[in-house]
Amino acid sequence: VSNSYGDIININTEDGEIRWRVNGNPAQGSPSVYQDYLFQMTIYNELFVYNIYTGEEVWRYVSSLVSAISNGGTSPAITSKVVIFPGNTGELFALDLNTGSLIWNSNLVVEGSLSGTLELNDIDSGPVIHNDLIFAASLSGIFAAIDTLSGVIVWDILIKTSNSPVVNGNGVFILSDDGILINLLRNNGKIRWINDIAEQIDVKEENKSVCKGPLLAADNLWVVCQDKKVFKIDPYDGVVINSFNLDSPSYISPIVIKDILIFYTEDAEVITYR
Repeated sequence: VSNSYGDIININTEDGEIRWRVNGNPAQGSPSVYQDYLFQMTIYNELFVYNIYTGEEVWRYVSSLVSAISNGGTSPAITSKVVIFPGNTGELFALDLNTGSLIWNSNLVVEGSLSGTLELNDIDSGPVIHNDLIFAASLSGIFAAIDTLSGVIVWDILIKTSNSPVVNGNGVFILSDDGILINLLRNNGKIRWINDIAEQIDVKEENKSVCKGPLLAADNLWVVCQDKKVFKIDPYDGVVINSFNLDSPSYISPIVIKDILIFYTEDAEVITYR
């Protein structure tokens, strides 16, 4: 567990006992775990790596400090060789898993873009690693497929999102912050279908994501929206199969465990459905 006070805490799941605790800079995003390593990003655009058993620092990577960041957060993606660190500057950094040495960095910022008095370039969407490609998006408006080995952008589209993509076979599913669900071809980024979910809900708060997701479960896509609606969508053509309402709005993407869908709502309720 990590928090905005800078604590990273290892808790025994059986009895709740704290095994170890370290304190540093306030965390951004959830920790990631791979083999014996724990990876934690901070609001100061840093990545700290700890031994998962002892809490001892293994290495750290520090990128450029930015004056403002979004209130969201993502987590590093890890393979057997590299760590993909999504920076607050709109850059992806590929780091050596064992040493933290920089292998490459790739920029997902729309140059010269304007959105009010202050431009936020955080990467809050992804990174998701699928075979030889990394999928990620910056808040400045670029969603891209990046070559894992070289960091070269294979294709990109203009879309502003803080939702992480779902990759399945040759399909990529991404939901924009303004509620547009898009299915792209993995290899070239061409669009297969688009569903404007926002047209089907009552938008309550303009400054928040209209919907969160998608989640792929039981061969369907699931999207939860700020007006309490949950949509079940056919991944082959984007058609809404059915929908139902939660007790209160949800601004967090649902998760699935076996045959159980789990939602967390604005009223601090955990609601499950089969």
